[in-house]
Amino acid sequence: MLKKIKQLFHRIVVWQQTPRKHKPNDDTETVCLNCGETFASNYCPYCGQSRITTRITPGNGLKIFLDTWGLGTNSYTRTVCDLLTRPGYMISDFLKGRRRPYFPPFKTLLVTGSILAITFAICGGFNEEAERDYQKSKQVFKSDITSNEEKEAKKDASLKETDPETEEMKKKINDAFDKFDLYFNNYDDWARRNIILNQMIVHIVFAFFALFIFRKSPRYPNMNLAENIITQVYFCCQLGVLTTFYVIYEGLTKSYPTADLSDTLTFLVLAYDYKQLHGFGVIRTLWKTALLYLFTLSTLVILMILTIVFVGVFAAILG
Repeated sequence: MLKKIKQLFHRIVVWQQTPRKHKPNDDTETVCLNCGETFASNYCPYCGQSRITTRITPGNGLKIFLDTWGLGTNSYTRTVCDLLTRPGYMISDFLKGRRRPYFPPFKTLLVTGSILAITFAICGGFNEEAERDYQKSKQVFKSDITSNEEKEAKKDASLKETDPETEEMKKKINDAFDKFDLYFNNYDDWARRNIILNQMIVHIVFAFFALFIFRKSPRYPNMNLAENIITQVYFCCQLGVLTTFYVIYEGLTKSYPTADLSDTLTFLVLAYDYKQLHGFGVIRTLWKTALLYLFTLSTLVILMILTIVFVGVFAAILG
């Protein structure tokens, strides 16, 4: 039994690592209906039109309509399927030049984001009930923090009386934390309504750190910044597709979806992607992905703090 499982796993890995194959050329001579040249191939070498050009029907009429968004071929569904089953190998194929079978990364991001937004709207995301519950939970959390702060303040006051300079310093610190809390809550609200865009911001930061963390990988060493950004765009598309499925699941099982993928699940998905793309061992991939998370989170927190400081200085100058 164990031997059969190992054989099945080996066949799956071999299938994942095998690039997609093109259809063999048809060597029948054909006259191109577009430019009139005679050729023996699947596509005209002069103008690029397919040798199969049929009368317009409702079926291929829909295909012509979908071509407006670049969806007339099955390359989008092929790309999504590969992002779910062999993401690292698929991205590696794309970076190494096998680009014809796949949908372009930024087009994939645009289409995936649109599908997620439509799915979220259909499933009732951000309805009034959901918004009330969300704001209520934030208010309860904030009141708990305020209550704890008041208890600490009374405790300090009972121990000793502070001098005016210390009180002024405490007031400035509390004001800074209030501004940070307001900024974080505003960002949190915005991120909930712009899931794909928020993920893309995080993944762009990922791209900068991945440039160094995964630089000496055995399978794809010395990736440049542009290749890392393309990689992160595809990873973002993959998470967008998974979020869409999650929204559908929550829409069917709950009164409204949240579209909040588990942080643990997101981490494991990205580690799996990096494992396929770069070829490190499991343990090494996990700690490198954790390091990537740590650097990215630290950078985002620093950016938020710098933004608060900048806004405060700017307001002081104007005031």
